[in-house]
Amino acid sequence: MTDQASILQLYAGTRGDGEPVVEKVAVRRNDDGSYRLLHSPAFVRGLAGGDSFVMVSERAGTFKVSKRAGNIAVRVYCKTSVDALDTALTPQVSQLDGRRDIKSQYLLVYSIPVAAGFDSIEAIFDQVVSGSADASWSYGNVYDEHTGEPMQWWQQPSNPNEIHLKRS
Repeated sequence: MTDQASILQLYAGTRGDGEPVVEKVAVRRNDDGSYRLLHSPAFVRGLAGGDSFVMVSERAGTFKVSKRAGNIAVRVYCKTSVDALDTALTPQVSQLDGRRDIKSQYLLVYSIPVAAGFDSIEAIFDQVVSGSADASWSYGNVYDEHTGEPMQWWQQPSNPNEIHLKRS
């Protein structure tokens, strides 16, 4: 793996006028030519920090996940400053062995190990974010963007020694 980080543009969706939206993400190139995402993205769906992927089309920014790191991406959007939410959420996320990957004026993005369990993740975000009328949260890599169904990647071991939790 290359130690030097680089930036790739990944497809994040389509604007109302039909133009594609891309997000710049920090990656490291793996020895096999795939890329490892250094942080969970703000808008690109289907990826979380640590995941590896191959580019399907660099021009279009499309990709295919080649290996999951076992992290859940969680995004918090706020119409006002995220400072109070950050103060409340980040220490609780740290207790789940998660980390804050992005903080901007109106957005927080976290990577949390799936081993923390969906119930624990949802309890924290529901409690803190539901207390703010101007904020909402969502998963970034749990639901299929086309069908809305859970992707179930956490139940498909990429390493036979890994333990994957079923959602209760």
